[in-house]
Order: sequence, then C-alpha cells, then structure tokens
Amino acid sequence: MVKGWKRLIAASGLLCLFSTSGQAAVAVGVELYLLVDTSGSIYADEFLLQKQGYVDAFRSPEVKAAIAANPTGSIAATLIYWAGPKHQALGVGWTRITSDTADDFADLIAATARPNFGRFAQTAPQDVLTAIVTNPLFDYRVNDFTSAKQVVDISGDGPRNAGLTGTAGRDAAIAAGIDVINGLAILDDPEVLPYYQQFVIYGGGQVFVANDFDDFGAVLLTKITREIGPDVTPVPLPAGAWLLATGLATLILARRRRSR
Repeated sequence: MVKGWKRLIAASGLLCLFSTSGQAAVAVGVELYLLVDTSGSIYADEFLLQKQGYVDAFRSPEVKAAIAANPTGSIAATLIYWAGPKHQALGVGWTRITSDTADDFADLIAATARPNFGRFAQTAPQDVLTAIVTNPLFDYRVNDFTSAKQVVDISGDGPRNAGLTGTAGRDAAIAAGIDVINGLAILDDPEVLPYYQQFVIYGGGQVFVANDFDDFGAVLLTKITREIGPDVTPVPLPAGAWLLATGLATLILARRRRSR
C-alpha cells in the first residue's frame, strides 16, 4: 500500500502539470476504464443489453454503496467503445462519480449511441489496451484526477482476430502504470475465456463469465462493485478453477449449439 501512495503522490505532481483544467488533480479512490466491445459479432440487441448493463450498474444501490465506502467517497470513470485496430471511440469522458452522482453518469451512458464501426468490424482487444494509454482522450495520466489504483474493465464476446498480437496492448498498459486489468467474457465463442485468461488480465485481475448477453448485466454488476470498492484487487481463482471454468464454458456452448 505504501508503494501505491508513493505512486499517488508522484502522479499528483504529474497531473498538476498536465491536468486539462489547469488546476490541481482531484483525488479519487480508483480510476476505472470501461471498455465495451462493439465489434461486428455484437448484434444491435446485444449492444443494447451491454449498454443497459452499465446503465443499471451505476444506478444500483450496490455500486453506489461501493463508491461511498471508498476512502475518498468517489471514483473517476470513462467509457470507451472498441472493435477493430483503428476503432476506438469515446462514449463518456473522464467523470468524477459519487454515490449522489452515479445516476448522472448512468444517464450519460444511456445517451450514447453505438459508433459506426461497420457491420464487419473486427475484434482487436490489444489495440484498445494500447489506445487507452496513447490517446490523450483516454489516458488517465492527463485527466483531472489522481488515485492510487487504475483499473481496466474490458468486456467482449470473442478472442482477438485482428490487430496487435500476443500481449502487446496489455504490455503497453502495464508500462504506462495500469494496475489491474479484469475481463468479462461473454460465452459466444469457446475461445474467448482462455484468450482473456492468457492475454488480457493482469495484476490479480480475473475473468468474469457471462453465459450470454441476457446474463451480462448481473455479472457486470458484481464485477464493477468489486472493482470500485475499498479493496479493488480481486482475488484470482486457483489454476484448477480456471480449468474447470474453461471446461464448463465449452460444455455450455456445445449444449446451446445443439439446441439451435
């Protein structure tokens, strides 16, 4: 924890120089990236279910209580829509959120529209992980806030099929100071869970699993509540549990396909 607060002090000095408002950065409990998959595999109704999941989460008493329990009683968050290598769009810019203003942030998400990335937009998670620390619109180091923890929350329904390979994006995010990367895997593809486990999560992060888009909102609520509470570092599952989760995901997908 001492290391974290040393980083907080250093970050405060940096942000005082580069804050977009020209004023001293405001301390918050956590800076949270919400990265939402809008690739071609996400149908219109599925996009709306994802967006509504984020809206409902910030309107929920659970998330408001988690924000209130944070040492500063606040967080900062930004929502980014992503798809292919050059497809990243700002949905909601960096915003300070308290339990009293969480509904306002939910309203901002509700007012966003799906970016026009094209019907066949590919899936490039490593590119959005790079973009969050190279695009000034996204980068936490040049926003108006400072914290001891920076957390990435990325959701998707498939593994990488375009753009940067391996862990190039994750490595860039880590090098820039991102502390935790969590994933939310929507089991439309049997490869999404192992991909997120191997190439995406970091810093004690974990992959939360939604069986389908109807299940997305409930899983997301649990995920965000944990990320913004006083202890924002999830406890990773043991290796054996990951193997069990992967096996169960494959079995669920096989049964769903046979029933179609």
